[in-house]
Amino acid sequence: MKSKFKNKILQIIILCPIFLFASIDQELIVLFKFDTIQMPNGQDTASISEIDAPQNVISCLQAIEAKTIIKAMPNFDRADTLRITEEGWEARLPDWSNLYVVDIRSDRDSAIVKLETLNAVIYAEKNEKGEPLYVTPNDTWFQDAQWNLNDHTGNIGIDIMRAWDLSKGNHSTVIAIVDLGVRTSGTRVHEDLIGKVFGDDRYSEHGTQVAGIAAALTNNNIGIAGVDWYALLNIQDYGGGSIPEFAQAVYEAAEAANIINCSWANSWGFSHTLYYAFKYAFQLNRLPVAAMPATYNSRNFPSAYGPWMVTVAGTDRNNQPASYLLERKWVDVAASGGEDGSPNGIMSPTSYQSYTANWGGTSLAAPHVSGLAGLLLNIRGQVWTLDIFT
Repeated sequence: MKSKFKNKILQIIILCPIFLFASIDQELIVLFKFDTIQMPNGQDTASISEIDAPQNVISCLQAIEAKTIIKAMPNFDRADTLRITEEGWEARLPDWSNLYVVDIRSDRDSAIVKLETLNAVIYAEKNEKGEPLYVTPNDTWFQDAQWNLNDHTGNIGIDIMRAWDLSKGNHSTVIAIVDLGVRTSGTRVHEDLIGKVFGDDRYSEHGTQVAGIAAALTNNNIGIAGVDWYALLNIQDYGGGSIPEFAQAVYEAAEAANIINCSWANSWGFSHTLYYAFKYAFQLNRLPVAAMPATYNSRNFPSAYGPWMVTVAGTDRNNQPASYLLERKWVDVAASGGEDGSPNGIMSPTSYQSYTANWGGTSLAAPHVSGLAGLLLNIRGQVWTLDIFT
């Protein structure tokens, strides 16, 4: 199955090399008219004294204390100044073979004014350095304890900063947490879930951990960062855990949410009733996400329902399959599940104002994927469930 998504590639054009002792905040980008600047043969970098140019250009460069001049795009193909597409549209570029980076020692604003008085100059502007768009959240545990999201080496966890560069989620996205319950009202709502949760109101540590990993309040100076900063959380309590209760929870989640997180398994094997509930959710363009079985719970369903589910295995702090994994052919994706015992577990909320990193498991891997699905929904808006599978 192929996704309809096409990765958006951010192309950063590096205008020039960084020279010893040079600083980008001393540089200007100048587009000269054709043949204004003649560089020494075979050189892309020269001092002002080495170039050939009209005397008024040389005088201006000396006045702004220009030290070096560098061809910004030495390999630019002048044929690209005008291209005709297959549809007959024109695509134009300036002649960047005449684009230069000029290293100066005077005030850049004044230098631009002087340069743009020259007929030989098309434009002049400051050179600047681009930075990633993401913001590192200020949540208490993010930097030091949430290796599952943001490891300093960049080699483990889900490398969430790259995803946040494209999307942090949206308030219109709803992730359903089908679980043992989460406190949704009153004074005992967890501090990192206030204003995010609605639906059934019953506390469980497991449900609170799962909800927080997917979409805890983020950048709020407390607790943890959720994968999706802004998604709301619809809590569906499956009660005693019978087939009708599970099916009812999934059915109601399909009515309220975009994504349905299922960090649980059942013991009775295949159920037609539950299968049809998940099929109904998928046909409504909802995305069910299910934790894979593990050594501590080898029950196969709902993860084995196949085409209606995204199934999630767990990895440890070394990005290796976690010790509790059971091999299964229907794994769709793996995410951070951790191992039992701090600091190898997944930092997550528990009761009221408490947090723990003592637990790991596929139950905690699945909400990472649910949160990421929320980020994808925000990038494309209305998108079919099939698009998120890959």
